Amino acid sequence: MLKVYDYLGELMEWRMRRERFSGPRFTHFAGDIREMLEIQEHREFEDAIQRTIQTLQSLNIPFERNFKRVFRFNGEQMVADWKVSPLAMYLIIINCDPVHETVARAQLFFLMTQK
Repeated sequence: MLKVYDYLGELMEWRMRRERFSGPRFTHFAGDIREMLEIQEHREFEDAIQRTIQTLQSLNIPFERNFKRVFRFNGEQMVADWKVSPLAMYLIIINCDPVHETVARAQLFFLMTQK
């Protein structure tokens, strides 16, 4: 007698396990975002990162799925940086001070592309 076997459950379980081990996709370095936005003050950018972390916590979104501490060589020394997810990148830009023209332009870009 033939046995009907449903592979969908196995497939979904395998996919969830694979995603759990591969982790989120970290697509950008926070330091590169800071340079792109032309923010000179380190403290100002760190404040935007802290507001982003608070936003993630308020929404119960896991920090570790959006931020990963990394170390990069800047030509002279090793520096600490963050590798961030697309969501974290978006939130960092939104939380930066729009007094900088490049920040304001980036924020406007996100607003216009969300239609």
